[in-house]
Amino acid sequence: APAFEAELERAGVRELLYPRVWSADYGCIKPAEKLFRIALEELDAPPDRVLYVGDTYMRDVVGAQRVGMGTAWVNPKGIPAPDGYSLQADLVIRSITDLLAR
Repeated sequence: APAFEAELERAGVRELLYPRVWSADYGCIKPAEKLFRIALEELDAPPDRVLYVGDTYMRDVVGAQRVGMGTAWVNPKGIPAPDGYSLQADLVIRSITDLLAR
């Protein structure tokens, strides 16, 4: 977590991203529902009012959809979802900046 926090600070976006839930703080890794539920508690928001943005299909899209969050998959190479998975992200974007256009 400290390395990621430093990188977010360096990029100038640390204060824009809240909550920041680090798996190391909770003894599990994404797509564990626990992490997404903690984020929802921190936001004090129902899952259908949250858009989770992530760059990994299995960890981000699958995990967020399991708890009912909307999903935006940052997929710069346009790769398909893994075989055997029918879940589709609500948005598939090439870059995080594409969210502004949406």
